[in-house]
Amino acid sequence: MMFQFSSIYFRDVTFIGLPNDFLFEDRYEVVFERVKIRPDIPYATKIEVINSNSSIDPVFRMTESEFPGVEDVTSPDINENKFILEITNEQPEFKGDDEQCNYDYKGQILISRNNFGHLRQANFKIVGAAAFKFENNAIDTINGQAFDLENVENIHMIGNQFGFILKSPVVFVYYKIRHGNCEDQELDLPEDRIGKTIIKHNKFSKLIQDFFIIDEDPSYSNKFVDDMFEVSGNEVSKRCNCTQVTLADDEETNTKKNAKKILRMLQNSSKCLSDQTPPLIGSTSF
Repeated sequence: MMFQFSSIYFRDVTFIGLPNDFLFEDRYEVVFERVKIRPDIPYATKIEVINSNSSIDPVFRMTESEFPGVEDVTSPDINENKFILEITNEQPEFKGDDEQCNYDYKGQILISRNNFGHLRQANFKIVGAAAFKFENNAIDTINGQAFDLENVENIHMIGNQFGFILKSPVVFVYYKIRHGNCEDQELDLPEDRIGKTIIKHNKFSKLIQDFFIIDEDPSYSNKFVDDMFEVSGNEVSKRCNCTQVTLADDEETNTKKNAKKILRMLQNSSKCLSDQTPPLIGSTSF
C-alpha cells in the first residue's frame, strides 16, 4: 500500500484488519499516536519507511500505542514477530548543487510511551538516521535481537521497562564509515559525527550477557565505546550480583570486548535488590 501525502497521521485508531505492511516514501512526518492492534490479527504488523530525498529531514513518531504480546512463553508464538518497523534513511549528501557518493543521514525516529507485548527479531530495523530515541516504553517479553540499528548518529534508550528477556543480544548496533566505491573523502559516518548513546533510567528484569552489542568500523578509535556511551540511573529487579564483569582477555574480538564494557557500565550504574528480607533497592559497591 503506497501513500502519497507529505505527512501521514494515524490517531486514535484500532486496527482489526490491515494490509501486511504500510509503506511510506519521502514523507516529512509519519505519526502513529494512540494506535491499537487487535491481538487476533494472524500476522505481524509491518510499517516500512524509505527516505532518499535530501531536501527532506523526515520525522517518524510513534507514541501511546499498543501492540499484542504472547499469553504463554512456552507456546510457539514466542518465536513469532507481532510488530516490525523498518526505516531506511539514505539521502545523498550535496555540496552546492553537486550530489556526492556518500550519504548524509537525516531523520528523527521517536518511539515513546508505547506498550510492546512481545518483541522477537529485527522489530526495529533502522538503517541511517540522525537520531533513534526509544523512551518510556514498556516491553513484556523479548526473545531475540529486537533492535537492529545501522549508522544511527544518536541513540537514546531512556526510561524503558524491559520485561522478561529470553534470548540475547537484544540490541545490535553497526557502524560503517563508507559504503560502496566512494572516494576517501566521501564518508558516510566518520567517528566525529557520532553523538552519544544514552542508556539511563531503564528498568530491567535482569542484566544479561550481550544485551547490547556494537560492531563499529575498524577505523574508529579503541576508546569509541568509552567516549560515546553514557550509562546511568538504571535499575534491575534482581538480587545484586557482586561479581564484576572481567574485561582483560586479549583474545576476544572487539565486538565481545565492547559488549562486556557496556554490560559493566550497566552493572556499575544500576540499582538492584539487597539480600535483606524484605529486600531493599540500592547500588552495588565494587
